[in-house]
Amino acid sequence: MINLYNYILHRFSSLISNIFKFKAVGLYNFLISFSIGKYKYSKYGIKLLNQNSSENTYKFCLGAAYGYYYYNHIKNFKKKFIFLDIGTNIGLYSCLASKNNNCEFVYGFEPIKKINNIAKKNFILNKVNGNALGVGIFKKNTLKNIYFNPLHTGMSSILKKNNKNFKNKIVCRFINYQNLNKILTNRSINYLVKIDVEGLEIIVVKELIKSKMFNFVSSIFIEISNPKDLKFLKNKLKKLKFNLVGPFDKQFTKDYLFIRQ
Repeated sequence: MINLYNYILHRFSSLISNIFKFKAVGLYNFLISFSIGKYKYSKYGIKLLNQNSSENTYKFCLGAAYGYYYYNHIKNFKKKFIFLDIGTNIGLYSCLASKNNNCEFVYGFEPIKKINNIAKKNFILNKVNGNALGVGIFKKNTLKNIYFNPLHTGMSSILKKNNKNFKNKIVCRFINYQNLNKILTNRSINYLVKIDVEGLEIIVVKELIKSKMFNFVSSIFIEISNPKDLKFLKNKLKKLKFNLVGPFDKQFTKDYLFIRQ
């Protein structure tokens, strides 16, 4: 009965928030706050474990603030694939990818243990066939400090920011392409890659290119805020036969989808 109530509330909240589009995210989040139990339905249609309602990344995941372009890309992908969610956070895109029957497996890479534990629980809630790995990707196997923002966990980064909310430092584990080769052993399937790593985009892409699975990557979805990094990645991926689609604007950053020719 609880699940039925929550689902009906989700459908109602989606309908009402779609009518008042200029306040859609906030309105959906307000209406869905009347859910019962340990989870709420995201507007995207997946279940998310209850969290601090003032945490912005969680609110964005609940209210579908990230838009629908990439959601539709992974939802409608017609071939068998493995999904790599690099910068998993609480697992939004991992859970969405798993709803496509062509998704064989999901690998989540989230180095912050506290956040990765939430992702693991969201994997269970949504019956994701996958593994939420408590590591990030870097140019060597190492431990690095991440500046953690408890009010917007999706902005946490190894790059120090001049913001009082980033005073918390957490030691996290990172792996390089050699460890990726040990994890990603399937060389006969498409890989869809999502990267949201707050300033480490170039490093992550370089490690992927060096890995043995890169020849099987069909698309790469990247959040990029630095114009110089974007220019480098556009040139690098163009040489590797990836076409750029986008950008898709958000308030402070842009998302870019690169699709292999």
